[in-house]
Amino acid sequence: MQNKIPIESLPDGSTLATSVWYGGFLFTHYGTLQRAWNGAVLIHHNSKEHGGAVTTSFHEFTGGTNLATVDTVPQTYGEGWERAERARLDVERGIRWTVTDNCEDMRSRVLTGHDGSPTRDAFVGAGILGLLVFLAFKL
Repeated sequence: MQNKIPIESLPDGSTLATSVWYGGFLFTHYGTLQRAWNGAVLIHHNSKEHGGAVTTSFHEFTGGTNLATVDTVPQTYGEGWERAERARLDVERGIRWTVTDNCEDMRSRVLTGHDGSPTRDAFVGAGILGLLVFLAFKL
């Protein structure tokens, strides 16, 4: 059973996760919540579909499914403000989506101030391992 939490009840700086299909593979896509001056809920995310960091509605962030899970919630108002501003600054700087700078990197910058992508690291690690195995059998 899933709990339904109204998106409006989450504090700014909360990170959300939704599922997206790219190239036949299911990936987790991350975004950061921030309210507009009029109270509208906006999501900042680095989107392959949009080609970079964008601010969209929750509906657009989820690809029209309106299904997302709460990834993290800030512990204080100040932490939430800092997270939301880091995400907004990525959008303002026009960060482009690339394999080396994807939504996981943006999430990591939001949470820690530093890049990081566990999915990319796993793919790179698997590729290196595959290459080493290939070379071991080739020799």
